[in-house]
Amino acid sequence: LGASAAQGATALSLAGATAAPNMLTLGSFEIDSNADNLADGWTLYVGSSGDAGRTYTKSRSPTGSAAHGSKVQFIRIDSAGNTNDSGILRDTRVSVVPGVQYTLSAWVRTNVSAKVYLLARTFTSGGVQVADHASATIAAAGAIARVSVTYTADATAASTEVHVRGITLPTEYFEVDAVQHEPGPTATDYAGYATVLAGDMVGCDGQLFQVAEDATLTDAGAGTVNVVNRVRAALSGGASVTWQRPTAVFRL
Repeated sequence: LGASAAQGATALSLAGATAAPNMLTLGSFEIDSNADNLADGWTLYVGSSGDAGRTYTKSRSPTGSAAHGSKVQFIRIDSAGNTNDSGILRDTRVSVVPGVQYTLSAWVRTNVSAKVYLLARTFTSGGVQVADHASATIAAAGAIARVSVTYTADATAASTEVHVRGITLPTEYFEVDAVQHEPGPTATDYAGYATVLAGDMVGCDGQLFQVAEDATLTDAGAGTVNVVNRVRAALSGGASVTWQRPTAVFRL
């Protein structure tokens, strides 16, 4: 729940919902709440040896068409202080299960051939880096293309950090859109935004609710869902909402 729901309420405020099979929110780069030209949930990435003297242009207007929605994330190097890889990474790591296969994919456009790539960096539950799993680089410049990497979560892996990176020199840029991290050996169609349909059932804190009308949530997985039945007892913001086979307790 994105906010509390009082007893008697007929709407639930949701947050952080993903559209299956995608395990990520904010993969369409539509939201920039602080207007810094870097989409919410993403951070500029710089190689480990630092970035002294390098400047960047950040934008969310596509040079061509967006793969999903109307925005992309554009990153261009304007001046170089070193030759580190530059790119972006997702602020929040996604939980993974050791031994399970996952596929990370994104639509990318760049002006340099054989450079930009995806990277899935795994970590232990204690935050120790385990391994990097990288895709091939974008083969040709100019056109938007989908790139992906399939990996098996390492034996000690508990989470994965998503990177898009590879540019190193002035004037080099990339655009990225429709980032998806999903279980399985192949990249499926981009899932878009989380939706619920009239008649769907959701559960929260022992209560069961039927969705009153179709609703599409934002790129952040947030929005208000109207429900048929009223909230029986007040619900606190941050409570977990169950989508898959929700249950509730009833008194005979």
